[in-house]
Amino acid sequence: MDRFFHRDITPAELTLEESEGRHLAQVLRKEPGELVEVFDGQGASATTRIASIGKKGGNVVLVRTTEVAVDPAPTPAVCVAAAVPKGERFKWMIEKLTEIGVDELQLLSTRRSVAEPGADRVDKLTALVIAACKQSRRNRLLRIHPVVSLSQFLKSPEGDLFLCNADGSSPIATPVSADASHLIVAVGPEGGWTADEIDECSRSSGFRGAIALSSHILRVETAAILGGAWAVQRRGPFG
Repeated sequence: MDRFFHRDITPAELTLEESEGRHLAQVLRKEPGELVEVFDGQGASATTRIASIGKKGGNVVLVRTTEVAVDPAPTPAVCVAAAVPKGERFKWMIEKLTEIGVDELQLLSTRRSVAEPGADRVDKLTALVIAACKQSRRNRLLRIHPVVSLSQFLKSPEGDLFLCNADGSSPIATPVSADASHLIVAVGPEGGWTADEIDECSRSSGFRGAIALSSHILRVETAAILGGAWAVQRRGPFG
């Protein structure tokens, strides 16, 4: 069943936003009477029936045919804190982090960072996250936080922090705290962490260890996805 995003699916009758309506009518060529699923990005979803479609895909009205179901929030929340890769690799990273079930992406500015998107670009990435949620049948959006420095991020880390580092010596099976609110995986830039940054992370209150995800040198987006998948698996099967 095709899926569509709507920020509030509690009313019995919904009108899709223009972009979603055009996709339903002009791309997928849906007709009144067909069933589609809606989700709100906060864990809720429901089945609806298309009641009417306006001209050029505008004013698409849906009527709920089921009660709203809400997925429980995963605990602990998985956060990937990562330097930003260049160009299309950044978008690919966001798409895959969404698909595998990472809850939050904190963008980091590090000593060797090569790209730092502005807040306006971060806002525009929501459409990419929504598309990935549709494809993966995920009902909660990946939350993307604007760029902060590593020092700013480490001032108040919530939960257990694992540093991804090619020279990491902590066992990849290092236990996670039973009461941790977040499971955080920190991924450095293409040039790697500096010695000062590694030391700063190790002195953070939530630091649990430095782990090596591979015997090879990984690109930022590869390490972020591998680290995110590791954290989701540590939380429990399928997050």
